[in-house]
Amino acid sequence: MTAKPEFLDLLERAVSAAREQFPDAEFYEADGSNPDQPTPNVHDIGMWRFVFRVEEGTVFVKTAKPWGDLDQPELVPHPWLEDRVIPQPVPMDITAADKLLKEQGHYAGPYTNVTLRWPLFPGVTEPSYFFKTVGLGFISVGVYSHQVRHVS
Repeated sequence: MTAKPEFLDLLERAVSAAREQFPDAEFYEADGSNPDQPTPNVHDIGMWRFVFRVEEGTVFVKTAKPWGDLDQPELVPHPWLEDRVIPQPVPMDITAADKLLKEQGHYAGPYTNVTLRWPLFPGVTEPSYFFKTVGLGFISVGVYSHQVRHVS
């Protein structure tokens, strides 16, 4: 059995795929889900959609199967709103965010998806991993501060 790729490696491949066709692509967001059921294991969150800002609108790069190859970039001629561009490289992998979430005692139960984004919202000062939990709403882990917060 081969090890699943780390999230940041998959993100790097998605950035490369987007910039191959759209050199001005800037990373906005990554949305991951487990197509089967809620899970407490971050590696079960394997279906990913990466979102990029380009001059022509928005580009999506998706995984074809969990933690698998990427589909061709898809251009949608509309802007993506409510996010800031996330500078590359991202300094924290999803596995480290998941570990902080559990170690700090905020949540050890299942979640249905994880989103890496930097919301365009007053007071939000960094990109974060947002874990959509079962029963508690969203819990975020900041990629720079490593702070864990219950946000809804």
